[in-house]
Amino acid sequence: MYWIIPLGIERAVTIDIRTRTVSAEQQETITRDSVTVKLNAVVWYRITDAAKSVIAVAHAPTAVYQLALTSLRNSIGQHDLDEVLQERDKINGLLRQNIAGSTVAWGV
Repeated sequence: MYWIIPLGIERAVTIDIRTRTVSAEQQETITRDSVTVKLNAVVWYRITDAAKSVIAVAHAPTAVYQLALTSLRNSIGQHDLDEVLQERDKINGLLRQNIAGSTVAWGV
């Protein structure tokens, strides 16, 4: 068996394009009305453009995880405790939009 390797390729990277599920560590954050809450979260994501996920960001899984945690804390900080407890679906939608908007450039 013979392999043809084009010139100019520095390295090959294998990218898993299946949906990944990451359980986030428990986060402690403060709501808008100064109540400390502990949150658990799960992040689902999928690589949609393998080239961008390697070129546009140093390590896509870590970047997505950190962005999700930061977005979660920021979002909870903008809501009162009652809103956090009653409007989980709305907050999830806002988080999804925020994370998706940032990760499209990374091919995620």
